[in-house]
Amino acid sequence: MSKLRKKDLALALHESTDGKDKKSVTKSIGNLVKMLVQNNILSDSDEIIRKYIQVYNKDKHIVDATVFSTISLDENQIEQIKKVIKKQLLVSEVEVTNIIDKELIGGLRIQVEDLVMDASIHTQLKQLEQHLIKHT
Repeated sequence: MSKLRKKDLALALHESTDGKDKKSVTKSIGNLVKMLVQNNILSDSDEIIRKYIQVYNKDKHIVDATVFSTISLDENQIEQIKKVIKKQLLVSEVEVTNIIDKELIGGLRIQVEDLVMDASIHTQLKQLEQHLIKHT
């Protein structure tokens, strides 16, 4: 048997479970586990699950956002950030993780996949420093 790619397995799992009832989903997951055992690759299940989540999120227009701030954000602030990200990226759902980063000094840095929106005071000071060096 040719080598089974984790992404292909995740895609097949998504296709066999999306919109299905609980019984069908349970059967699909059971079949996947049997196949992983038969091919001696059960240890790859964590990676397959991660890939499945990526496939699912892409299909459902869900993104993960990491918000770096100097303080813990409250629910209202997080909801406002979600609204901005939904509007900017045209997605239906945003999962937010808030990470405290004192080096920012103030403001926020938001990362969604490869996109970074940086409104931190730290970055603004760095940009000012570069500007002053360039023009003096």
